[in-house]
Amino acid sequence: MNINILSRRSLSDCFERYSEWLETTRRYAERSRREYRDDVADVIQYLEERCHIRSVTMVQRRHLTGYLAHCGVLG
Repeated sequence: MNINILSRRSLSDCFERYSEWLETTRRYAERSRREYRDDVADVIQYLEERCHIRSVTMVQRRHLTGYLAHCGVLG
């Protein structure tokens, strides 16, 4: 996908596309789809609220590492 298109794409827009993809492409049980959506929604909430990120192209590795540390996954 073109980087210019991605730079205009909000995190919530990408989340909607991801949710649609889960519904239409993957044959997971409803509970699994819900849990995947919940996990991604948590990451997006962290990125928006703590890192003030609105666009997909703004996300950097340090933001995701910060999220994992926030969750207690990183020592």
